[in-house]
Amino acid sequence: MPHDEFGYWLYDNADSLKSALRQGIGELIDVDFWPAPVTGSDAERMCARLATELPRRCGCPLMMDRQWLPFGSEFLPEKVAQAFETLAKRNPWLTLSRCRRCGQKWYVACDTADDYWCFERLEHGDAERILASNQWPLTFDGWLNVWPEGAQLGPRTVQTTEFHRGIITDFAAGLSTR
Repeated sequence: MPHDEFGYWLYDNADSLKSALRQGIGELIDVDFWPAPVTGSDAERMCARLATELPRRCGCPLMMDRQWLPFGSEFLPEKVAQAFETLAKRNPWLTLSRCRRCGQKWYVACDTADDYWCFERLEHGDAERILASNQWPLTFDGWLNVWPEGAQLGPRTVQTTEFHRGIITDFAAGLSTR
């Protein structure tokens, strides 16, 4: 993850990190997030510290509210199915899923044409509307590669650029060992 994105993620998640880290986050907040060749940044050391010190049962706390994940060895469909239970399907590529460890609910799109996953974190009420009355968020409406061929596509209200790589991809390999 680029240093500036790491810095933004760190500040956005400061409260969670304060309660999770044994030594607090004062040292992290003082990090210079410019790349090492420019200013001698120690962001890599801090990223490594988070990878080893953050207590986590799953990757949900490390995921952004709109998380983009590439297909690959850490995010193959069978690994995603091991980590997330499908609660409802809108179509074969759009699901309401729940983390098997922490219970966080996600609206998940699987784009097999461009080889990525998009996870949108859901509030309890959003998930309940899906389950009780089949009212899905508009997030993936209009996304060509997550609808069956010939489906009537509505307008695209959310762009793929609103989903971010985030820090989870840097820690994914270590999650299965914790």
